Amino acid sequence: MLVFFSTKEYGKMKKLLISLVVMSFVCAGAAQAITVENFSFELPGTEKKGNWEEVPGWSSDIVATDSGVELGSDGYGTTEGVWAAYIMGDYPGAAPPLNPVEPAIWQLTDHTIAAGESFILTVDLQDNWSETTAEMQLRLYYDDAGVRMPVATVVVNPVRNSWTEFSLPFSADDVPDSIGQKLGIEIDNILVGESWVGMDNIQLVPEPATMALLSIGGLALLRRRRA
Repeated sequence: MLVFFSTKEYGKMKKLLISLVVMSFVCAGAAQAITVENFSFELPGTEKKGNWEEVPGWSSDIVATDSGVELGSDGYGTTEGVWAAYIMGDYPGAAPPLNPVEPAIWQLTDHTIAAGESFILTVDLQDNWSETTAEMQLRLYYDDAGVRMPVATVVVNPVRNSWTEFSLPFSADDVPDSIGQKLGIEIDNILVGESWVGMDNIQLVPEPATMALLSIGGLALLRRRRA
């Protein structure tokens, strides 16, 4: 059922909705970043690293053997800053000292998940080289006494030699057990075979802009009635 408004009523409603849109985007700006430490892998900023042991902010469950950080000028570029990360896939045929199963990287943020919150994780990825289609798993989790409990997961296919942004949304109310817990990020190259994927510019932002989108949608539904 369509509701029609007079020109005067439409004007008042339009002003109200525009105010909501502005307020939502102001809130979005104010709530902008959940801090992701070393989000563009600029640290330590000294030399290429082949594991995560000396890369601030990022951890792995076992020591990686051919994943870490490197200068973009070494050949694969970046999307933020001058350093980027790379992560090897699982390679059962790998000879020592390479791992047959290369670990995921993860970071537990300082953000405590609250009811009603929504987030989007964005990650820039590039298939630096893979023998088949690259496969990366992006995951958000909450920490439960040291155990990473997944709340949202997506598998994406980075493009060969082309940086592309991929995203993963999460709403706290979809996973009530996550509320009150710390929010974390986990990224893994899950291709079984030779593969190295570049990573950069990892961002995690709350989404008060959802209200803005709803307001814009409501404005589009308004119809003027001829005076």
